[in-house]
Amino acid sequence: MNSADNTTRVEVKHLHHSHDPETSRIAAESVDRDEASRVQQAILDLLAEEPRADFELIPAYFNLRVENDWPFVQPHSIARRRSELHMLGRVYDTGERRQTPYRRPAVVWAVREAA
Repeated sequence: MNSADNTTRVEVKHLHHSHDPETSRIAAESVDRDEASRVQQAILDLLAEEPRADFELIPAYFNLRVENDWPFVQPHSIARRRSELHMLGRVYDTGERRQTPYRRPAVVWAVREAA
């Protein structure tokens, strides 16, 4: 295996969780990294406007998607890209919790200021 293959595998590894089914690994390998980066930037822009929980972030993304020329993705992809941003240290858990429509507590996320 050459280093390019290793880099690709490392990137793919972070696009799915170890406990996910095999289909998630396959889906992660097919992710367009440019599209994923654009979605991540959109999430950063939305969270910079105001901290949000995932259940608030998803409709905000879709309400502004066409206007901002953001890629169409499945709703669960928004939470996945936000999770990647958390793993990268770009967003953080504010400690605040908001109640979802299902009356469950949800983490409120905010953009970590660049050091």
